Amino acid sequence: MRHERSVPSGSLPLSYRRTASFLPMSIIQRRYRVVRTLADTLYGAVYVCHDDAQPDDTLVVLKHISLSRAINTINTINTPHPCSQQAPDDPRHEKSVTNALHRAGGHRHVVRYRDDFTTGSELYFVQDYCAGGDLYSLVSLGEGKGTRRLSCSNATAVLAQVASGVAFLHAHDVAHRDLSLENVFLKDGKHDAKIADIWSLGVMLFILLTGSHLVSNAMTGLKTFQAMISCGGVTFVLESWGVDTSEWGSVTDLLAGMLTVDPAKRWSIEQVLDHDALPATSDDPMDMNLL
Repeated sequence: MRHERSVPSGSLPLSYRRTASFLPMSIIQRRYRVVRTLADTLYGAVYVCHDDAQPDDTLVVLKHISLSRAINTINTINTPHPCSQQAPDDPRHEKSVTNALHRAGGHRHVVRYRDDFTTGSELYFVQDYCAGGDLYSLVSLGEGKGTRRLSCSNATAVLAQVASGVAFLHAHDVAHRDLSLENVFLKDGKHDAKIADIWSLGVMLFILLTGSHLVSNAMTGLKTFQAMISCGGVTFVLESWGVDTSEWGSVTDLLAGMLTVDPAKRWSIEQVLDHDALPATSDDPMDMNLL
């Protein structure tokens, strides 16, 4: 399931650049009281709000989407492939997928959907607010050690939770398509978005362990990906970079399985979750949620 990206307002196309529709203390649907704007997006904005219908004044995230702007963008932007990373997001599809996952019971490691509603040509999604920030920020802090990476045990614990959330999506025939550290609170010929999710999980684990980026997309047209093919895969990359993997144990094998160049040989989400390098998600104190 791919979500509309949050982008700085200064990087939006001029035709879409705008100020937030709702100021702090604005009341939406006679229930959601705006605290602050979290991000501007291509089709609207994302807000942190108080849910006045809850006795404890719960904080939630309210995603505001202009359907007219979204439909106009979808109808006018020419994309090279329907599953391309450049394809515009369709909020109508997001609504149907979100509701289907909610009916399926949701998942502990997927951000909880609370509500959605439409007023005129404006669509709103309400989700849980994750006050702890995103995974990118955690990695940047390097667990307070200035390393810009996580320990092997913490990295695999994080991946186990994210992979568990991805498995739930895949079990309901949904691919995330935009897995990245910022979304954990991501070729030629036929495209399989679920297989692409596995590659993204591998890249995520690589960054958690090393603090460095690898290749975000397994696309044969990318020079960096071609270089990875020619040099022999992620194991060779780790060796050539001088990365100390002596304490990783079977984690190197897990990485190699997720970052297998040939999509037909790349591991499934079930193989990832069954690997002995991953701990049981219920045993870990860090609680991650996939957006």
